Amino acid sequence: MTSSGTPYRFEKSDGYAVVALEPELNNAQWSEIEKIGTDLLGQLNSIKSRAMVVDLSALNYMGSAMVALIVRLWKSVKEDNGRMVVVNRDPNVFEVLKL
Repeated sequence: MTSSGTPYRFEKSDGYAVVALEPELNNAQWSEIEKIGTDLLGQLNSIKSRAMVVDLSALNYMGSAMVALIVRLWKSVKEDNGRMVVVNRDPNVFEVLKL
């Protein structure tokens, strides 16, 4: 299942979810990012296994609201003893994540 018309992509497959954040999300307002987080958590709750891959490979910038979104997803997965992996290829995004 893939979300369309959104600045992210959500796919589920055999007990895990893949969330790919798109560069357009950088232009979103804080309230929109919070709503996206709620939508993603709802979709994540629809799968039995709490394993998630967050794909940031399309990004070359990440603002604080997107960091908050990733932390929110991680906390939800962690509460259910799940696992989360973050995929990234940009050194600027990596620096933000390290902070």
